[in-house]
Amino acid sequence: MKKPLMRPATPGLRTWQEIGQRRAGRALSPVARRKRIIRGLGVAVTLGMLAGLGALGVWGWKAYRHDPAHWRGADADARLAQVDFQTDGVLTEQWARETLGLKNGDALPQYDVFALRRHLLAAGQVREAFVERVLPDTLRIRVTERAPVLRLAVDDGAGGYKTYLVARDGTIYAEQLYPQDFVHGLPWLAGEKLQALPAGGFKPAAGMEVIEDLLTQAKADVPQLEAGWTVVDVSDFDARAQAPLSLLKVRSRDLGEVVFLAQDFHKQLDRLALIAQDLHDKQVLALGVDLSFDQQAVVKLAATPAPAKTPGHAPLHATTAHAGPAYTAANFSRANVRNSFTP
Repeated sequence: MKKPLMRPATPGLRTWQEIGQRRAGRALSPVARRKRIIRGLGVAVTLGMLAGLGALGVWGWKAYRHDPAHWRGADADARLAQVDFQTDGVLTEQWARETLGLKNGDALPQYDVFALRRHLLAAGQVREAFVERVLPDTLRIRVTERAPVLRLAVDDGAGGYKTYLVARDGTIYAEQLYPQDFVHGLPWLAGEKLQALPAGGFKPAAGMEVIEDLLTQAKADVPQLEAGWTVVDVSDFDARAQAPLSLLKVRSRDLGEVVFLAQDFHKQLDRLALIAQDLHDKQVLALGVDLSFDQQAVVKLAATPAPAKTPGHAPLHATTAHAGPAYTAANFSRANVRNSFTP
């Protein structure tokens, strides 16, 4: 007879079989632990969104029950009595009424606010628009306008031309209600190749933000010189960020044609101010200044001396000068500016 493999338990004593055995949990790797946390957060976010949508639905239902007419829109018998118009520019309520065909006494529900907004945006001068009906009798309109940077002359096909304005984002639009002295103070844009759009108007001009940066910097650094800028020529301007060479040519009443490299305007304007002062002190007329060379300036001088200064007369007016020799001012700096133009 075989002996039992296990000894019978002695009363009062415990065997190892009676000791509780708890299996240890499997250790999680950092990646698994991160995935578990992400799943938990996803569940929490989903539950939060559902709760928020539920609360929004309850609020909407209560708001509708409180004022159902407001949410249904204007009543069928509501009539337009006033237009609440606001803008950050020069447009007026009268302009909005004429542009949109708004008439007091018309049924308010007949005005599609989305169609009215599209019609406002079709006027290039309007950058953004908001339209809503406000019971019992008001149409509320809010407009944000574009600010012009340059003006542009376009052939009207009848032997004349029509003036358009160009905004920072390149939008080309017919001006409306700007003061004429303001429009006449804008430089002309030259060298731009216009592309007509099938629906009317023109394709936006590229790189106008660069030109506005130049004009803004010039107003701050050399306001007296900038006031004499009449034309910005973009025939050699390349708006691409990686363009190998991009130039802006500005026609000036005092310095002829000034050529800028389309970057780092503050440095070039500082150099231009020193050149203008030196020419003014020496009573020399300039036909042009090229600032596109690194640390250098090329100045084209007139063959005849400048006219004598008289009170109120702007010096260095290049329109009466004759072609003269070109001179290169190398290693341009404040220290040697006074000697840079000595023949």
